[in-house]
Amino acid sequence: EWALNPICATAPPHPDPSEQTLAELLTAAKLVKNDVSYGSCGNGTPHHLAGESLNIYAKAHVTHIPYGGCGPALKDVVGGQIPLAIITASSAMSLIKGGKLRALAVTSSARFGQLPDVPTVAEQGYPGYELSQWHGLLAPSGVLKVVVPDITFHAQQILGLAQSTMGDQNLHAMAGFWGWRDEARGGSKEDAHRWGYTEKSLVHILMDLGFTDVQRVLEGVDSEPWHLNLIARRQSNTFVN
Repeated sequence: EWALNPICATAPPHPDPSEQTLAELLTAAKLVKNDVSYGSCGNGTPHHLAGESLNIYAKAHVTHIPYGGCGPALKDVVGGQIPLAIITASSAMSLIKGGKLRALAVTSSARFGQLPDVPTVAEQGYPGYELSQWHGLLAPSGVLKVVVPDITFHAQQILGLAQSTMGDQNLHAMAGFWGWRDEARGGSKEDAHRWGYTEKSLVHILMDLGFTDVQRVLEGVDSEPWHLNLIARRQSNTFVN
């Protein structure tokens, strides 16, 4: 079973929430480089990607502070050590509901049902911004199939060192970094092609989650060199984040 869990941009409580919005934080980050920072659950996590995407959409310079998990980042943003933390919404929910943390935005394309009054990033002046993370529940001996862009191939493609069967090589290469949606395969709302990886980085992520026997699929659908098509197996009942 798979479900989407949005990421939430959070800030310490403020006497007058209207005086400090996400847009105001990002505007401050435009004026002085490295003057505003955000905490995430760690380097290379979806929260990190959400923050860097926000920098790109807002043309801002919010400095990333990676933490060793969401817990330490939550502790520091609640304590006011950092002005902003980008955290999984479900992890921050009790603090938000308890008034110890203020939700500025959710990164999903639509508002989160459990936080209906919190606007999306896109609603706040950054149209097209969207990022959510998948959560899945695997049964014993479950098999996970992952298909994402191969960033190594697309980087070589940009440099003219590799070529796909697509007509516009530059457009195809950038799609590997920025993602696309394949409606023919149910991708009208979300698509696994949202972010690309190198084979080494993706294997490490899957192994860290306890998957074994991670293999690249070299034949059949999505086995082209620009697709990173992996099958991973896990033997125990585990909830994967």
